[in-house]
Amino acid sequence: MKKQAITFPCGSIQLQGYYYTPESQGMFPAVIICHPHSLYGGSMDNYIVKRLAAVLTDNNIVSLIFNFRGVGKSQGIFDNGTGEQDDIVAAVDWLLPQPAVDKDRIGLAGYSFGGGVSIPVACRDSRVKALALISPVIDDYSIEILGGCNKPKIFIVGENDDVTKPVTIELAYNSAAVPKLYKLIPEADHFWYGHENKAVNLAADFLTGEFSKK
Repeated sequence: MKKQAITFPCGSIQLQGYYYTPESQGMFPAVIICHPHSLYGGSMDNYIVKRLAAVLTDNNIVSLIFNFRGVGKSQGIFDNGTGEQDDIVAAVDWLLPQPAVDKDRIGLAGYSFGGGVSIPVACRDSRVKALALISPVIDDYSIEILGGCNKPKIFIVGENDDVTKPVTIELAYNSAAVPKLYKLIPEADHFWYGHENKAVNLAADFLTGEFSKK
């Protein structure tokens, strides 16, 4: 696995990230992974974010992790999820022309806040082909847009999650267009203590499986 520090533009600001590529040569699917809430310590250094990038890359999928605006060395300030959607689009823009990337196999993955802001981008951006959500923050708009989103998607939530409660994720899942999967992990909470690899492996297996169909 090769890891490269990168910066990329989003409008007038620059965002900080890391770009992971497999050791082998060729063109590969690629996934952008979005971190938890910027104001509560979320960053690309989150264990689940970094671990998912590593597992995907080991499965011959390029990965990009980055800090949303106002986090770490990324410029700008927190924008309540609106500007953060622009950050994701900018990450897709940067990723597509990279020589190792198959532009027809691009996915998004997001954990908590990162999952919530990934939903509208994935559902409206034709370049994104699959979506993996780990404990996503869900609101009424997310539920509405998921109803018309026919891209493959997986919802992963812990049984004891008291931030994004399973009942809310079930509502979003039931409202979402097919194809879709729902995975409830016994005993896990929002922070996945002791269950991190279960969440990561479910997301990685889903994305690997989807891209192997193309």
